[in-house]
Amino acid sequence: MRFLKDLSGEILWSRILQKSLDGISQNREQAMKAPVKMVSPLILFIFPAIIIVLLGSMVIYLIER
Repeated sequence: MRFLKDLSGEILWSRILQKSLDGISQNREQAMKAPVKMVSPLILFIFPAIIIVLLGSMVIYLIER
Protein backbone atom coordinates (compact mmCIF):
# COMPACT_ATOMS: atom_id res chain seq x y z
CA MET A 1 0.00 0.00 0.00
CA ARG A 2 2.84 2.37 0.85
CA PHE A 3 4.35 1.66 -2.56
CA LEU A 4 1.16 2.87 -4.27
CA LYS A 5 1.19 6.09 -2.23
CA ASP A 6 4.80 6.76 -3.18
CA LEU A 7 4.09 5.94 -6.80
CA SER A 8 1.04 8.22 -6.94
CA GLY A 9 3.06 11.02 -5.34
CA GLU A 10 5.79 10.62 -7.95
CA ILE A 11 3.24 10.63 -10.75
CA LEU A 12 1.66 13.77 -9.29
CA TRP A 13 5.04 15.51 -9.08
CA SER A 14 5.93 14.46 -12.61
CA ARG A 15 2.66 15.94 -13.89
CA ILE A 16 3.27 19.17 -11.96
CA LEU A 17 6.79 19.44 -13.36
CA GLN A 18 5.56 18.72 -16.89
CA LYS A 19 2.89 21.44 -16.64
CA SER A 20 5.50 23.84 -15.29
CA LEU A 21 7.89 23.08 -18.14
CA ASP A 22 5.07 23.51 -20.66
CA GLY A 23 4.30 26.93 -19.20
CA ILE A 24 7.95 27.95 -19.35
CA SER A 25 8.12 26.79 -22.95
CA GLN A 26 5.05 28.84 -23.88
CA ASN A 27 6.49 31.90 -22.12
CA ARG A 28 9.73 31.55 -24.08
CA GLU A 29 7.83 31.26 -27.35
CA GLN A 30 5.88 34.43 -26.57
CA ALA A 31 9.08 36.22 -25.56
CA MET A 32 10.66 35.27 -28.89
CA LYS A 33 7.67 36.66 -30.82
CA ALA A 34 7.47 39.97 -28.92
CA PRO A 35 10.27 41.88 -30.73
CA VAL A 36 8.84 40.88 -34.12
CA LYS A 37 5.44 42.24 -33.10
CA MET A 38 6.96 45.51 -31.87
CA VAL A 39 8.76 46.34 -35.13
CA SER A 40 5.72 47.38 -37.17
CA PRO A 41 4.36 49.95 -34.66
CA LEU A 42 7.88 51.27 -34.29
CA ILE A 43 8.20 51.79 -38.04
CA LEU A 44 4.64 53.07 -38.53
CA PHE A 45 4.35 55.49 -35.61
CA ILE A 46 7.57 56.26 -33.75
CA PHE A 47 10.07 56.71 -36.60
CA PRO A 48 7.78 59.07 -38.57
CA ALA A 49 7.18 61.17 -35.45
CA ILE A 50 10.93 61.46 -34.88
CA ILE A 51 11.50 62.43 -38.53
CA ILE A 52 8.73 65.06 -38.40
CA VAL A 53 10.21 66.61 -35.26
CA LEU A 54 13.72 66.67 -36.71
CA LEU A 55 12.67 67.98 -40.12
CA GLY A 56 10.29 70.49 -38.56
CA SER A 57 12.99 71.98 -36.39
CA MET A 58 15.35 72.07 -39.36
CA VAL A 59 12.78 73.88 -41.50
CA ILE A 60 12.13 76.42 -38.73
CA TYR A 61 15.86 76.99 -38.40
CA LEU A 62 16.29 77.51 -42.17
CA ILE A 63 13.29 79.90 -42.38
CA GLU A 64 14.54 82.07 -39.52
CA ARG A 65 18.02 82.22 -40.94
